[in-house]
Amino acid sequence: MGIFKVCLIAFFWAAALWASSGSDSKHHALYRMQNADIESAILEYQRSFAESGRHDFEVLQRMGLVLFQHGIHSDDPAIFTMTLFGAGLSGAAGALDILEKGLSHPDPQVQMIALHFIAKIEDDQTDELLNRAMRSDFLSTRMEAAFYMAQKKHPRAVGQIEGLMVRLPPIFKPLFPSLFALIGTSDATASLKRLLDDIDPQVRIESILNIARLGRDDLLPLLRKRLTHCNVSELEACAFAMGALKDSSSINRLKKLARSSSDNVKIAAILALQELGDRSCVAILEEMAREPVAKLQFGPKSALASPDSISCKEPMPSSDMSLCEKIEPALQSSNLDCEASVTTGSRGLNVYAISALGMITGTEETLAPLALSKDLSIRINAGIALLLRRDARCLNALEDILIADARDLAFYPMPSVGRTMAVWKAVPSAELRSKDPTIDLSLSLSMREQILRETIYLPPDAFFQLARRIMERQQNDLIPCLISLLQDLRTTEAIDVLKEGCAQWMAPLVRDYCHLALFNLKEEGPYSDHIKHWIMHQKDAELIRLRPMLPWKMRLDGDYTVTPEETSRLLVESFLAVASDRNIDFLVDAILRGNPQNRYALFGLLMRATE
Repeated sequence: MGIFKVCLIAFFWAAALWASSGSDSKHHALYRMQNADIESAILEYQRSFAESGRHDFEVLQRMGLVLFQHGIHSDDPAIFTMTLFGAGLSGAAGALDILEKGLSHPDPQVQMIALHFIAKIEDDQTDELLNRAMRSDFLSTRMEAAFYMAQKKHPRAVGQIEGLMVRLPPIFKPLFPSLFALIGTSDATASLKRLLDDIDPQVRIESILNIARLGRDDLLPLLRKRLTHCNVSELEACAFAMGALKDSSSINRLKKLARSSSDNVKIAAILALQELGDRSCVAILEEMAREPVAKLQFGPKSALASPDSISCKEPMPSSDMSLCEKIEPALQSSNLDCEASVTTGSRGLNVYAISALGMITGTEETLAPLALSKDLSIRINAGIALLLRRDARCLNALEDILIADARDLAFYPMPSVGRTMAVWKAVPSAELRSKDPTIDLSLSLSMREQILRETIYLPPDAFFQLARRIMERQQNDLIPCLISLLQDLRTTEAIDVLKEGCAQWMAPLVRDYCHLALFNLKEEGPYSDHIKHWIMHQKDAELIRLRPMLPWKMRLDGDYTVTPEETSRLLVESFLAVASDRNIDFLVDAILRGNPQNRYALFGLLMRATE
């Protein structure tokens, strides 16, 4: 019995010494990180892990926050930006103090990065930081902060947004109805009602559309009265609203509008009747799509003003001096200016009517021959309409959009006067015209990605045929989106396509993305080793670069992503996959051996994986 006690005491003493040794190593790691000796700190932590065989998540979290403190005070802009990404990716409330530094940065894009991540963290401090962002010198930051405040229904949102609205030139006013409609409180509704009676028809139209899109049927009585107005754009918007809000009491008035002399009003009324279950006027729309028209419609000269590139070099003045004196001269023109916008193809067909048929069942036979038209505008819009009808006969037309060729096409939307509809216009030689302000390549890519996402609802054979075509033609800008769709399907056919992609040795991006998808799907095979080997081969690559921003009105979800540049985006997604699989050893080693600038973002992923 005495021998047993001696052995037991010896065991506990050894265990205590072992624990003390491991604890000392962890404290040394934290101490070295405090002294900005990052490599030694990571090596010390790895030594501690080798001794104990267990990861200490609390120590890793503390090491990450210390690293962010060093990075956010760096004079290197790249390290500063990567630190913001790391703090944001970590999702830790303790990272808010780091992100707050980004709001004071002189670069508006950096402010937007910080704001994006701040809004994602649920913490009392978030509300105060959003208030602070409303005092930024840059209008783009203020508008984004206003959206986040509206989204969160911040108690000060209405006052802050109204204060910003009255100090901006009238050109910006149409941007604000969406914010008040989103808040939905009684005081926000009062502001929205005032905008509904604004002197500017563009403001009134935006108010009507946002009431409809957010389902604000409590304001239906105010919209019904406008169905008798003579303003064509407002009539179009109101007709759309009656259908969106399912107002059956307006059916008789909509039937009258379905015979309006304005094509746009007529189409909007027919679509509204369709939403209400009345198909009596569908034949009129089909006739419009088949019969040539002899006139052009008129649309807004430009989309709603975008504040993305506008800045005040000084804080917003409290005197009578308005922001008009500080904004770029290019935005001084009025929204009311109009220009002729082509709504017909070379055959004289109404492209809006063709596009609208995609929202009505039973129109496939009308659309199918149009999707084979020699006129590119007619063909692509008919193809998109067929896609909405889930008809595989859209594939030939969709190849014009999704498969790049010598024409180098870019696409941009052409809204109707009431902005309830839009058709797509193709522009050749996009790269050569990249400086043309009417061509936004990021918007064109976004449109193509959205169409690709819709193809997943086609019959499986049609979708997989298109998927193989995109992979064979190495449409690298669409590969991330396509592989994500195949991964989400998780069917045997989708996995077969991914495995085929893994064998495409002449298409490295396709091959690597397919390996990543199969790794995420936990398929048996060399996929994990391939991804880890690839990551280590790219250890010196730049991890994150920003994607060009979409116009403000088209990115209200605040979704900022990395650029479509091949190596950068794949590297980010590979690290995200490894982090979600809790490969802590691999992440720690990648932080040690990789590009020093990447350490800040990678530590954010590590913190997320260990929370």
